[in-house]
Amino acid sequence: MVVAEGAKTADGESRYYKDALGEVRLRGIGEYVATEIEKNLGVEARVTVLGHVQRGGAPSALDRLIGTAFGKVAVDLIAQEKYGVMVAWHNNGVTTIPLDQVFADSPLLIDPQGFWVETARSLGIYLGEELEPEDIALINPNLNDLQPSLIEVITQVDEV
Repeated sequence: MVVAEGAKTADGESRYYKDALGEVRLRGIGEYVATEIEKNLGVEARVTVLGHVQRGGAPSALDRLIGTAFGKVAVDLIAQEKYGVMVAWHNNGVTTIPLDQVFADSPLLIDPQGFWVETARSLGIYLGEELEPEDIALINPNLNDLQPSLIEVITQVDEV
């Protein structure tokens, strides 16, 4: 799940802090969403800040610009209903690469019936398989108590 820094809580609150210079910095919506997932679904949720993962620390200005460019192009692709591609940075710009090409060039193919996939499934980790709404509860027994509207959201996110 991806959450924009500028997203607001269900009550319309923005999540932010003020830095040492008094500038407002958006931060915390990921933690809010993770907490809501854990509270409502009864499953563990963790937050990852992409810039930290990419560089092992706080994102640089270029990290932020590239991330913004990726997000803009990704949203444009969704709006145009162009799926099955990934965004990539190439020659100082964002380009798209068909997923078929990405997977064809991949040096590591995972056996869908192999050890790692079966281990993930046994832990209740969803791996992107197509599911019917009534099968979503198979991922985690705690999902049986979900409200139908939340199941629809999960299904819609899976479809995107």
